[in-house]
Amino acid sequence: MPGTQASGRISYQLHEIMSSEIMKVCERSLGRWGPHQLCIGCHDVGYVHPLMLLGMLARTVTDRPPESEQQSVMYCGPSWEFRGIGCPFNDNINAFPPRIRSMMNSWVENVSSIAYHLYQDDIQEYVPWSEIKKILQFYQSESRLQIHRHRNEDPGNLSQYATRYLEELRIHSGIGDDRAVQPPVIRERCEWQIQKLNDLFLNLCVPEIDERYPEGLLSVPHTRENIAQWWAITIEGGCDFVWGRSWRSYSQTSEVELTPDVSRVLESVGWTPQQDRDQDALLQRATQESANEELRLARLVEALHRGAELAQEVETPEPPDSSAIERPTVNEPVHPAKRELTKLLYFIEEKRESWKMNEGNYLEITNMMKKIFESV
Repeated sequence: MPGTQASGRISYQLHEIMSSEIMKVCERSLGRWGPHQLCIGCHDVGYVHPLMLLGMLARTVTDRPPESEQQSVMYCGPSWEFRGIGCPFNDNINAFPPRIRSMMNSWVENVSSIAYHLYQDDIQEYVPWSEIKKILQFYQSESRLQIHRHRNEDPGNLSQYATRYLEELRIHSGIGDDRAVQPPVIRERCEWQIQKLNDLFLNLCVPEIDERYPEGLLSVPHTRENIAQWWAITIEGGCDFVWGRSWRSYSQTSEVELTPDVSRVLESVGWTPQQDRDQDALLQRATQESANEELRLARLVEALHRGAELAQEVETPEPPDSSAIERPTVNEPVHPAKRELTKLLYFIEEKRESWKMNEGNYLEITNMMKKIFESV
């Protein structure tokens, strides 16, 4: 895991800002407002913890994909050039009071600003808001699992908190900011969730008991960047992304002149201007070498097959001479080694996929078999 780079459409930097901003928005809300009304038309009062904020965003971020590649308002980032956020929300946003909407807007603005700069630095392409919604749903699912793992530590489930707040609820019968906060949305639970989800997405990754736990994470020193890279790859595999590459129309030309500051940022994440050109050259070379190997392999297999057909012809006795003078015929038997070599070739061909034999090993084996076949 350490040293790997996310090769998909989601960079580890985008994962870092999307997940960390969930916790930061909740932290700012704790210090700025205290408990507040959670939904228009209801009397529930409390703090917004990370799992709750993820659910609100997952419901309110639009699932409508861009109608064309020029519809920049439907992507996360491009509108930030004019300090805008585009059109990230659906009508569900209107069900929440101003403070909750302010929290969701704060998350969208901060993620949009970072997405804009990641694009300018050629690190992350712009992602449609409809695909951002899928990532939020992915985070929501992973967060629920994390909270369930540690449910015995959850302040909302501890009797000491439940007894205290139920008593406050009995004393305060009014409705408003002075109403007692229920255990599911108490301050202690919010702070506890922030810690647990920071551990999950940024600091510690999934626990060791999780079958997805990255191999080698315990034995090799790792950083937050390594964990973020693993999550970027996991998000890529866990979300059914449908957007194509047409949105690359926002891309600048590949030969851009980089300032020293930008170069340092790119080098810090393992990218240099020459790297893309080198990668293209390596891909072309690998493609050509693969084609050459396939051609050589096909010729060797054809030669062995011809040898097998010849062996079959020699093995088949000639029909008796029907002429008046009977002449003795000599049927030279095929060498047993050639028959066994032919059987071995078909056996290797049959088992090649299940053995996961690469082309190089297969080529070497068939070449040795050809030499043996011809020497017998």
